[in-house]
Amino acid sequence: SDDYIRADMYETLYNMIKDTGADISICGVYTDENERNDTHSVRVMDNKTMLNELLNEKILSYPINKLYRRELFNNVYFPTDMTFEDLYVMPEIFKNADNVAITEKEFYYYYLTREGNVSSNKSAKHAADCSKAFVHRFYFAKENGIENMDKIELKAVSSTIGAYGLT
Repeated sequence: SDDYIRADMYETLYNMIKDTGADISICGVYTDENERNDTHSVRVMDNKTMLNELLNEKILSYPINKLYRRELFNNVYFPTDMTFEDLYVMPEIFKNADNVAITEKEFYYYYLTREGNVSSNKSAKHAADCSKAFVHRFYFAKENGIENMDKIELKAVSSTIGAYGLT
């Protein structure tokens, strides 16, 4: 893997939790497709706001750029033998949190364009797993009263069409 983290990433995430009382802390992710952001202001969101932002993809579902309180994982399990398991399970983890602290400053460096990257996998199973994750997120959002469902529904439908070739 070509991914790497800044040496102070986990210290920063830990201090964000300690300083704000948040249940989850999140830092920015630099990809080889975006501009760098070194702004280190911290904002705190309540449960409803953070779930809405997560499900509308304003907060990335990658587990790699986050630090969590252990209790959030009680009775939450990552599905096995599935890609996109982070998309599938992250709403459950966020639902258990009261709040989240976020900085846009990038501490994790993720390279999307490298060969063999999960994101570039075009297999039928990969597409079906993606569809399953987005459909799960849609029903989760519906059951939990998330606002602005249009984008969530569109992702569920378009990923299913892409996975199963429905036209």
